[in-house]
Amino acid sequence: MDIKDWNINIKFKHETDLIEENYNGNHPLQMPIYLFVDFESLLIYVETRNRNIDGILMREHNGLLLSFKLPNEVNAFELKDDIIKYYLEQIDSISEGFNIEYIDSNAKGFFSDEANEKLWEVSVNLENGYNLSLLENGGLWDISNYYECSCPDVEGMTEEQIIKLAKEEIEYTKDNGVIIIGGLDSIYQYLRDFS
Repeated sequence: MDIKDWNINIKFKHETDLIEENYNGNHPLQMPIYLFVDFESLLIYVETRNRNIDGILMREHNGLLLSFKLPNEVNAFELKDDIIKYYLEQIDSISEGFNIEYIDSNAKGFFSDEANEKLWEVSVNLENGYNLSLLENGGLWDISNYYECSCPDVEGMTEEQIIKLAKEEIEYTKDNGVIIIGGLDSIYQYLRDFS
């Protein structure tokens, strides 16, 4: 197997493309982000997933596919380059210790002891954002937490001025890697309440 045999299906236009709101209920605000590595088909991809609701994939259950938790503030735009530069060689090395066995007509993936040690190291490094580009102040924010320390002065503004300011604020937050829960409507309502 050669490193160039890996298909890395990670392509995002914006650094915040992996930031999304989680399901309503007793869950963290942001949907968790996972890097998936399919050792059978040599495919690497990323998706957001709430395992409490979405469960795990059958291929993962059978050990053919592994998932690695990524930090909430991972920079989606830089992620593919970071994986290639810092992790692809390690992942390829792990794949050398990967074997498939058929148990009751089901393919099951197994790793050697050496590969399992490397897997643990990669998992810890990815989850802690080691060698990954991260958004410095980015992520998913609740509007009241975002404006906790400083809210723009909107006293005496007209409705049109508040709408214009809300649009400027949403662009500013997006440019700085911040996603506000509820988006433009949330910002507009918050500013309107303080006018």
